[in-house]
Amino acid sequence: MINQCLSNIGLDVLESCNRVAANQWLVQFQQTDAAWAVATSILTSDFHHSFGSNFEVEFFAAQILKRKIQNEGTYLQPGAKDALLNALLLAAKRFSSGPHQLLTQICLALSALLLHAVEHGKPVEQLFYSLQNLQTQVDGNVAVMEMLTVLPEEVLDSQNTDSKITSADRSQYGQEV
Repeated sequence: MINQCLSNIGLDVLESCNRVAANQWLVQFQQTDAAWAVATSILTSDFHHSFGSNFEVEFFAAQILKRKIQNEGTYLQPGAKDALLNALLLAAKRFSSGPHQLLTQICLALSALLLHAVEHGKPVEQLFYSLQNLQTQVDGNVAVMEMLTVLPEEVLDSQNTDSKITSADRSQYGQEV
């Protein structure tokens, strides 16, 4: 369904009402609890290896997770946060050889998770501990380098209105980076 809606939005030949309906469905879907599991599944399943990758769907899934983490990450239970962290690390590993835009979105979601869903201090230290395993994988250094690129931007981004990070925490995370 997500694939179909994304396809409908991108086609010029469809009537505008179909594009509007598809867009409305996607916006509503992003707000559901099911979006967590569906987006995570899209990024971590082996399905795309058998039937080809669908960049639009995978990119949309990464964006869903990033937005949901930014808006709802503080409410994640510790077990759900750990599972999501592991899923995003798996996705970073899987897409470390490309497409680059998708890896960037996954790394932004990882950064948001560490910064918005932190139970106790040192989220940057936690992230780099988690990345050690990724770094030993083929192309894992690419994902680690992308994290090193996007993390400082996330930490220092004071323009982010969705952020629930205090300025004191932001300053601490900036020092850690």
